Amino acid sequence: NSVTLKASGNGTKYEWSLGGTRVGEGKELAVTAAGIYTVTVTYANGCTTTAQAEVTIDNDKPTVILETGKLTCLVNKVTVAAAATGNGITYKWTVPAGATDPGNVAGFETSVPGVYSVEVISSNGCKATDQVEVQQDTSLPTVVVEDKVMSCGETEVTLTATGTTGVTYSWTGPDGFTGTTKEITVSNPGTYKVVVTSPNGCSATDEAKVTKKDKPESPVSGPHKVCYGEEITLSATCSSGTVKWYSDAALTQELSQLTFSAQQSKTYYAVCTTPDCVSAATESVVTVTPDFPAPV
Repeated sequence: NSVTLKASGNGTKYEWSLGGTRVGEGKELAVTAAGIYTVTVTYANGCTTTAQAEVTIDNDKPTVILETGKLTCLVNKVTVAAAATGNGITYKWTVPAGATDPGNVAGFETSVPGVYSVEVISSNGCKATDQVEVQQDTSLPTVVVEDKVMSCGETEVTLTATGTTGVTYSWTGPDGFTGTTKEITVSNPGTYKVVVTSPNGCSATDEAKVTKKDKPESPVSGPHKVCYGEEITLSATCSSGTVKWYSDAALTQELSQLTFSAQQSKTYYAVCTTPDCVSAATESVVTVTPDFPAPV
């Protein structure tokens, strides 16, 4: 913030002035103001001479702006960069714990989140500072998908992925199945896997099993041959489920009485039922023979 002007020669008297105003005397003069300084030197013989020196001020401050990115599951390194103006810039960094001091550089890569600051110093000694925060977003999304069972009468079911919003979906499943929506409709049993991905690149997975209930086997029942008016009992056996009898092929007229007097030939239908499924029907033919008089 000051400079010293020095006059040479072997004068006996030195007088300094700035803009016509006397500001000092002696061979040397310390000044703090800019301007054109004039020194008048008087020698022993009474002669004088003058010389001038211009003092300028260089106090232009440098400027600096820091820029960086965000760490995510997709981006594991970002650049911290200083955009500075000024002459002969040097850089002095302050970095968070775990990060390495990069030294006198304008930019560097880092994988450590936190606040980074820089002090830039120009050749005139003036300084400027700035700071920036490297943020990190590695939060994981969530996803849940539940198992589903297709009953015997169903040909397809819907699987729904629930969890974090704003994600993308990627499904894979049996027979090369793929899907990209939150809900999918599937017809094949097997394991279906969903991967959800957040905008930050982080992902989560879950899977669901789709099973299909098989129909029970058809019941076993034989034909019946009786005389007119003879009492019979319809019977059948199931390897699984419960037997039900019907008097029509459409299985709409269920029989509640299985023991009865046969009056005419007729075909009856038996099925095996479970809470979800009905087997194919088994025919049981009841043949009624004429009622001839009994022998004497």
